[in-house]
Amino acid sequence: MNMVESGTGNIDVTFEDFSHENGITYWWATDFMLMLGYDNLPSFTKPIHRAMSACLAANIDTHDNFRKENRIVDDKTFTDYKLTRFACYMVAMNGDVKRPAVAKAQAYFAQQAEQIHHLLLGGKDEIERVLTRDDIKEGNKALMVAAKGAGVSNYAMFQDAGYRGMYNNPISTVARMKGVPQKD
Repeated sequence: MNMVESGTGNIDVTFEDFSHENGITYWWATDFMLMLGYDNLPSFTKPIHRAMSACLAANIDTHDNFRKENRIVDDKTFTDYKLTRFACYMVAMNGDVKRPAVAKAQAYFAQQAEQIHHLLLGGKDEIERVLTRDDIKEGNKALMVAAKGAGVSNYAMFQDAGYRGMYNNPISTVARMKGVPQKD
């Protein structure tokens, strides 16, 4: 989520630039509300409370994500919230979509969620393929041990007979039909 700061020049400031670290990464609600175009914390508590309600409805612990704390800035003490990345996402999703910054934040978080989804699940088919290949390899080893125990001496002919039984074709034809290179 990029924001442009006016003043001496245009400076790209990102959502990440406002993060703090203290055992966890968090953002102050008073900073996040300005990013989303809200003027004050009382008006920003509506989306915070809606986000917390959504979490509670989904049995997600709000205490870890929305921490109400006293904060001191310029010798002034006030109540603020420490928001986790997830809490910021939930607040943005529950913000006023008529505000351009909220709509931009929703798009940003949706993009982040999509990237995480692809990162975690993008290689799912590849992982399944490798696991299936390992299962087949183990099955073939067990088959060869059983064949040896039954007195098979020509394993190539034995294996070809298996392909003929499954595909009604020799292994060379099956490989050609499936587009498998000869060396494989």
